[in-house]
Amino acid sequence: MHDNVYLRLRSTLLPVAQASTLLKSRLPLLVALVCVVSLAAQAQIAPKSSSDDPASSKVDIYGGYGYIRPFSSFSKIGGYEFQPVGNPNATVSITDYLWKNLGFQLEGSYFNGGGYGAFHQCAAISCSPDGPDPMYYTLGLGPVLRFPKGRYVPFVHLTFGPAKVNGPYLQPLTWGEQATAGGGTDYVLPYWKNRLAVRGQVDFVGMHVSYGGPASDTHSSGVADIVAWKVSGGLVLRLGAEMPPAPVGLACSVVPASIYPGDPLTVTGTATGLDPKKKASYTYTSTGGAVAPSGETATIATTGLSAGTYTVSGTVSEGQKPRENATCSASFAVKPFEPPTLSCSANPPTLMAGDTATITASGMSPQNRPLTYSYTASAGQISGSGSSVTLATAGVAPATILVGCSVTDDLGQKASASTSVTISTPPSAPAKPEASILCSILFERDKKRPTRVDNEGKACLDDLALALQRSTDATLDLVGNANTSEKDATKMAAERAVNTKDYLVKEKGIDATRIVVFTGNEDAKSVTTTLVPAGATPVAATAVDETVVKPIPRKPLGMKKQKK
Repeated sequence: MHDNVYLRLRSTLLPVAQASTLLKSRLPLLVALVCVVSLAAQAQIAPKSSSDDPASSKVDIYGGYGYIRPFSSFSKIGGYEFQPVGNPNATVSITDYLWKNLGFQLEGSYFNGGGYGAFHQCAAISCSPDGPDPMYYTLGLGPVLRFPKGRYVPFVHLTFGPAKVNGPYLQPLTWGEQATAGGGTDYVLPYWKNRLAVRGQVDFVGMHVSYGGPASDTHSSGVADIVAWKVSGGLVLRLGAEMPPAPVGLACSVVPASIYPGDPLTVTGTATGLDPKKKASYTYTSTGGAVAPSGETATIATTGLSAGTYTVSGTVSEGQKPRENATCSASFAVKPFEPPTLSCSANPPTLMAGDTATITASGMSPQNRPLTYSYTASAGQISGSGSSVTLATAGVAPATILVGCSVTDDLGQKASASTSVTISTPPSAPAKPEASILCSILFERDKKRPTRVDNEGKACLDDLALALQRSTDATLDLVGNANTSEKDATKMAAERAVNTKDYLVKEKGIDATRIVVFTGNEDAKSVTTTLVPAGATPVAATAVDETVVKPIPRKPLGMKKQKK
């Protein structure tokens, strides 16, 4: 009866106890997990430099505090859960790296006390409030793989071995087997020659323990399959991790890297890893040119070197050990002298026979070598020397004269160019403009008015008006003619010319001063028209006195005189 009361009381207090245990056990787990993740993230982004890159250790000895937390959903016997340990306990390991990144690890852990669940783990059926606390012993051996990044050393490991665990109710401490998988990160402290590191570690632990078969009424038997998280943190003693001194290094540079024969050349050696307490000596040799060393630098005389590539070798030494000596090499190129370039021009390029032209040659040597000029011409005479000479063209027929220019440097390298001078033909006198006969107007159809311009003649006069409008400086000569059979033929010819002019002036708006009227000797009732450009010779005929001969007033054709 007392046992039943005790069990009911424990069942009533179970939710409160579980909540307290859960909160107390998860808090350090979360804190440790955040620390490890932070260290791992820093390891991914931490820059790696030779000045902050400790050597990898051979043996790591780790000791630290940690917590273990079984998963309630898996770790049960007869309805009772395995409890977390509420206070930190020890985790230790020894790792021997057979290779740089791969080794084997022996790890042990001990966790005891501070966890209360539904019952204390008691050795007898009658439990007391101060009975034994939860206890976990683990021992494992397995491989470990590390990834050094400067002072950060992330790692993963997998171990197998025995475990000793007491049960969640009355199960005594019993041996079983366990497997641990996890990892962490070490940060190597920059003190004591890199022999200490700080570690954060998170593991996944699986344990199998048999307490003698299925759980019974005595609560001391059952089979446990425990799944737990384990976190720890502490210090690592790194053995064989002292940083060896860096070997001496030497780098050579040649300035300039490309030269012409005779140009100065300087080689400089830059050494690293030297002991400031020792004196370093430098030596240099070259496959071309004379070397004059002076400490870290040396000069090379390149006069007379052929075009090609040469190598300079340097050595620095501060002792007899191999790490106290270093060599370097650098190359330089000797380029061949470039030939000169030349341009040639004539001023003026066009002239009359007998005139002279100046020929100018502009030569340039890329390396400023001395230059000599020479010239040739297909006609005429060249006089003078140097970069400017004179071409005389006396007696040269109109044609194009080809002038060749040449330049030679003191090494015999040449360049050539050419230009031309055109001898022009003297200009001929401009052709004198000539008068041109355009059209003729006939006066045969109107018997009653034989001097009036009829409709048939207007087409010719319209063309004359357009011609005068296009040639604004030309004049129009109108020559009137008559049949010899006509009475007073001279008067009839004059009236025909005057009436034609009157039509052009009044109907087509032509300036009267641009029209000159004449009488001719042609046996025809007509007016001939001649366009006379400025400067052309006018027609040879008798001029009409327009003060005497007046145009006949014009009436519309076809109208009859009205009777009074």
